[in-house]
Amino acid sequence: EIDQTHYDCLYVKFKEDERPRVGETISLARALEDMLHQCSDWYQVEADGKVEVRKGRPQRIVVAEDRQGGHNVTKIANLEHFAIDPENFAKQCQKKFNTSCTVVPLPGKFEKGVEVIVQGNVVSEVLAFLKKEYNIKSQFLDKRTKGKKK
Repeated sequence: EIDQTHYDCLYVKFKEDERPRVGETISLARALEDMLHQCSDWYQVEADGKVEVRKGRPQRIVVAEDRQGGHNVTKIANLEHFAIDPENFAKQCQKKFNTSCTVVPLPGKFEKGVEVIVQGNVVSEVLAFLKKEYNIKSQFLDKRTKGKKK
């Protein structure tokens, strides 16, 4: 049975028509579901033996094929969300793929963070490298390739 205290604590973020009335009986499953609805999303990142808890949902690492200055390039963004240092990652890619790498700010006025640009189309290799070396699961990787124009 919902009393005034439960009502005040559990139903802050709910619209008026979605709230049960004070004195109404609800199931334990519904109370648990409503309580989880009030909680904020968070995720945990473990790197170098340190564990960080971050707010929100983790953004996916975007590995995209692109053309820049007449050359094929691979752009990798959102590495910071998984506690991967972009500068260090660029150096590792430079050695592993034997190519040129740069770290640049994300395009856009309000964008925060940086992206790593690797010269050449190495999308599949970068994805395999992230999975093997950094233990990033496939569900957190976003592969974007451009189709060939005819």
